[in-house]
Amino acid sequence: IPQIVKLVDHLRDLIGSLADAKEVVQDIASTLETIQHPLTALEQLAISDHATYAEAKSDLENTGVAEAVNR
Repeated sequence: IPQIVKLVDHLRDLIGSLADAKEVVQDIASTLETIQHPLTALEQLAISDHATYAEAKSDLENTGVAEAVNR
């Protein structure tokens, strides 16, 4: 019987961990969705002026956006 009690405790801990993991995964999915919308708009951005394009590209590279998008 002590082994069964230990097994039940282990299963309860495992179930608790899985419930926590589900919340973390939901948070990640929500964050990714939040990031996707501006990236989609950014992808459709067209800048015809070369100087403005170069400045915008530099700003994006400095903020790490370009690197993050290329991953």
